[in-house]
Amino acid sequence: MKVTYICDCCGVTIDNLEDPRLNEEKLGINTLTPEEREDIIKYDDNNGLIIYSLCDQCGEEMGFDDSRLEYIKPPELH
Repeated sequence: MKVTYICDCCGVTIDNLEDPRLNEEKLGINTLTPEEREDIIKYDDNNGLIIYSLCDQCGEEMGFDDSRLEYIKPPELH
């Protein structure tokens, strides 16, 4: 599965992942409500996922503290 994380605020690409072991559960998106899914997740032309989140800089500028942010972070694959 190919996944691209994009900042919903500034539009910068946060990360790109491509790993056949990835699935919705490993990404943590299986727990989203239908409304959250519609707002956060889009599909690209190659059936990859585009997940809108916040980059660190925009999160800091908005006054968010990492310990309180409730957004989807790229999964740890290592």
